[in-house]
Amino acid sequence: MLGGCLVRIDPAGVRRVIALMVLIAGIAAQGLQGGLWPQHGGDDWPGAIDTARSMAAGDGTAVLIRSGFFAATDPQWLSEEKFRRFLLAPLNAYPLDRPVIVLPYRVHAGTAPYLKEKLRLLASRRRVVLIARFGGNIQTWLDGHLDALGFTRTHYSSHASVSVVVFDRDTDR
Repeated sequence: MLGGCLVRIDPAGVRRVIALMVLIAGIAAQGLQGGLWPQHGGDDWPGAIDTARSMAAGDGTAVLIRSGFFAATDPQWLSEEKFRRFLLAPLNAYPLDRPVIVLPYRVHAGTAPYLKEKLRLLASRRRVVLIARFGGNIQTWLDGHLDALGFTRTHYSSHASVSVVVFDRDTDR
């Protein structure tokens, strides 16, 4: 619509000035929203990874990370190694130096079998460390299933929008 109006303006020099003003206004408006680069929500991945690293020391600990990418709702993406680098993007920048289990973006009928398979791996662990930007239903699902395995939440720390949650096995149950 704006382009159609600009075409009708004469002379061409005035048209260029108006187009330049629209461009400058667009850049200025973007600048008011945090600059020309997209905002990523104030994540403190280095802090979260450092906390997870210290909480996951020793044997018997499983580390889970919830992928923040919607592509992680596809079971094929969750189970194929070639997609892990993408789904675990924060770990490419801030390595954890231990194996991690990728959690889906959200739980649905297609991801439930994958999650149940990973849950079997947790049954023999004494501690689970979860790194996630929460949303969707993964937290509720995980809380319920880990509780059923005898885990209780023993630590929670917030690193801006990234959280680290530790579950320890309750040996008195």
